[in-house]
Amino acid sequence: MGTKLQDRVAVVTGSSSGNGRAVALALAAEGAAVVCSDLRREAREGGYETDIRTATDDAIRANGGKSEYVEADAADYAAVENLVESAVASFGRLDVMVNNAGIFTGLHTIVDETEDEYDRTMAVNAKSVWLGCKFAIRQ
Repeated sequence: MGTKLQDRVAVVTGSSSGNGRAVALALAAEGAAVVCSDLRREAREGGYETDIRTATDDAIRANGGKSEYVEADAADYAAVENLVESAVASFGRLDVMVNNAGIFTGLHTIVDETEDEYDRTMAVNAKSVWLGCKFAIRQ
């Protein structure tokens, strides 16, 4: 285990699968305590994880790291505020905020995309970054 991020605390949204999981594991490998966050704790089926049955926070702890999971919709104001507050309450500070959560509603033209699909995509892929920064900067 590395020490570049020893005594640092990171939050990673969208950490249950894919890039978010890889980032969370890499931060932990360098010594950071990692607060993993996603809509669900389990990895998404069909992903690239070789240990898909192990939650990211469990994998970090199994490797000797510090981690916890906080369920949160990254596009929800109160949920992101709670996520950041949980990190500070659990680990005493926040040093790194990785606004990784994102969605893809499928490949289709603007003509076929629904307003609900557009609104949800913008909420998760854009607003969530703003929310993460807003609450992380306060720390």
